[in-house]
Amino acid sequence: MKILALTINNNGQNWIIQPPAGVPNGGSGMGEKIIGTGISILLVAAILLALIFLIWGGLDYISSEGKKDKIERAKRKLTFAVLGLLIVFVAFFIVTFVGNIFGTNLLGTR
Repeated sequence: MKILALTINNNGQNWIIQPPAGVPNGGSGMGEKIIGTGISILLVAAILLALIFLIWGGLDYISSEGKKDKIERAKRKLTFAVLGLLIVFVAFFIVTFVGNIFGTNLLGTR
C-alpha cells in the first residue's frame, strides 16, 4: 500500500495519504501482471489474425475459378497463415519456458 501512497513529512511526522478505494495501488507482482496481460493480449491477437488469414486464404482458394495466379496467391496466404500460427505457438512456449526459468507466471499457465 505504501508503494503508490503519498507521504508528506511535517516536522518529523509522516502523513500518508492513501489512494481512493478501487484504485490499483501496485505492490509486489504488479509488473508481472501487466507484462503477462500484455503478452496474453498480443498472443490472442496474433492467433485471431492468423485464423482470419486462414479463412481468407481458404475462401480465395475456393473462389479462384482455376486461375493459376489466384490459386498461387491463395496458397501463399494459407502457407503464411499456418507459418504465423506456428510462430505464435513457439512464442507461447518460449515465454512460458523463460517465465519458468525466472520463477514468474507471465501467462497464468500454472
